Amino acid sequence: MDTVIAVDLLSFAIAFVALLFFIKLPEIKDGTSKDENVIKLAKEGLKFLKETPLILTVILFMAGVNLTASAFDAVLPALVIPQKGNNVYGIEK
Repeated sequence: MDTVIAVDLLSFAIAFVALLFFIKLPEIKDGTSKDENVIKLAKEGLKFLKETPLILTVILFMAGVNLTASAFDAVLPALVIPQKGNNVYGIEK
């Protein structure tokens, strides 16, 4: 287990150094977002989704998958623990 943690920390350090020294973030221009209205931006987003139905389909499909998976994950412990006991999830009394 110590080796796994060491490799994880090493990979994190390499990624952190690479991001810190080699990736430059673009400058943010001040004043460009002051003219934008939230309602206007939301309307533009809905218009874009209406013009590109494939993206809307993917968003709705993934929302359905997320809803189904979340319900399954919420109910699973309540179904398994009474049948198999607490040791299934590593819970000990």
